[in-house]
Amino acid sequence: MNYHQFQNFVKSEWEADHRHVICYCDVCWLSRANVLKVIAELKDPIQEFMTLKNEPIFEFDDSQCWADFAFLTDICSHMATVTLQPQLRGQLINALSSHVKIFHAKLKHFVQQLTKNNLSHFPVMTRMICKENVPKCVKCISEL
Repeated sequence: MNYHQFQNFVKSEWEADHRHVICYCDVCWLSRANVLKVIAELKDPIQEFMTLKNEPIFEFDDSQCWADFAFLTDICSHMATVTLQPQLRGQLINALSSHVKIFHAKLKHFVQQLTKNNLSHFPVMTRMICKENVPKCVKCISEL
């Protein structure tokens, strides 16, 4: 019942372009990036809907929690794009290891960009204005 109510709410109140929002399911880890993106895009409608239902999501009001969520969304998106590349199927281990090395180099590039407060590779963090979280993100990426 909440699923249909939320769909109608988003359509009528927010005019959002999401036809289906996953309310609950066990998601394959490769699809999690997409689910996180949808939650990030629908943060305000979700928060308003849950408040109307007297079940507010307090983490949505916590700027640090939301900054961590934005970083998680962006980094999962980058990992998913590497993992889902069609050319990875049927390759030998030495070819696959080169993809891992390329992604590792990409992570180093992300660290350099973040150190300069350049969030161009982190669209959700940019949209949510999470510049205060950059040092924590740099540390996290460096540990990967």
